[in-house]
Amino acid sequence: MDRSNSKHKRPLPKRGFKKRFGTFRKNADGSTMIEFSIILPVFLMLLFAILEVGYLFYADAMIESTMDRAARDIRTNNAPDKDYVWDNTDPNASCKKTGKDCFYDDICKILDSFGDCNDKLSIDVEVFDSFKELSEDLSEPVCANNENFDYSKQAYDNGEQRDIVRIRLCWVYTPITPGLGLGLSNTPEGRHRIVATSVFQTEPYGRPGNDDDET
Repeated sequence: MDRSNSKHKRPLPKRGFKKRFGTFRKNADGSTMIEFSIILPVFLMLLFAILEVGYLFYADAMIESTMDRAARDIRTNNAPDKDYVWDNTDPNASCKKTGKDCFYDDICKILDSFGDCNDKLSIDVEVFDSFKELSEDLSEPVCANNENFDYSKQAYDNGEQRDIVRIRLCWVYTPITPGLGLGLSNTPEGRHRIVATSVFQTEPYGRPGNDDDET
């Protein structure tokens, strides 16, 4: 007798939804991996954000420190003279270019840890006849990312004694993680400009040729 088709076959017991869900809930296989995959992207975003902001603050501090050093050299007449041009007569000269190029190179040597200066660094040094004239100059510095940037047109005038001098140093920084949305970029191409400015009056260091030297 074929019992497979018997009408008296006892039906299999049905498992209720609660019982099935309870079994699924008790099964913790892979739960750690799921939690890790959820937390890891958030952790990495936070980590990179901290590194990005910290690096930016460090770069800003270095640029400000470099500005202070450049201002001190000009204020005390230790910067290369604007009219200096090496004529190949002194092989031991500390500056074997023009005064402007040597000043730029001295600044670049301090900041080269942040990358190549060619497309990042710009410096302009100008002399003003009075603080009133200085206050009326509202022009912005032309940074290296500007389409109008031309190194040959960057001003370099280290002045004479008791001259009013303004130095503006601009460094263009490319964020490491622009996709985090930290709002660090302040240029159309998504880079960040760090501008340091120093205004001072040079000391009466008594450069030869000045008739108003103090005695």
